Amino acid sequence: MRKTGLIAAIAASCVALPATAMTPGQANCPVRLAPKDLGARLVQEVLNYKEGQDTDPNLTEAIKHLEDVCVQREKVPAAQQDVYIRYVMARLSHDELVRQLGAMKVPVTVIDSIFGIGPGRQNPSPDQVTEDQFNALVSALEKAGVSIEKLPDQALGMMGV
Repeated sequence: MRKTGLIAAIAASCVALPATAMTPGQANCPVRLAPKDLGARLVQEVLNYKEGQDTDPNLTEAIKHLEDVCVQREKVPAAQQDVYIRYVMARLSHDELVRQLGAMKVPVTVIDSIFGIGPGRQNPSPDQVTEDQFNALVSALEKAGVSIEKLPDQALGMMGV
């Protein structure tokens, strides 16, 4: 998979499956079975994106293997499998970003609220985030006691993902 394909897939993965379309087992399988470092590797791949660069084939294979195992184990219907791979990537990257941003004392609930992320919400892809939303995020984070200027350089990139 070309890196641009992975980036596009992750952006598309922000489209959540309807809550009724996924069992709890299907929703939690990627988290239960993923190698500990898989989410971090996925996030790092996205943050280090350079136009035209190929994706790490080991990362691509690990994600595909996880999806295959979860599809089989949790009996994901064939009609949902294209959406499910996007869900797997979104779930792994979101959970890892929550962990990393939490370690930086960034309240992820503020980000999710401003951008409309989560079950039953808009879940926009990164290219759909408006300047007004970004400005609202900065303001909301400052109200929550987070100084944007004091965050590590990669924090804003993580929020964009």
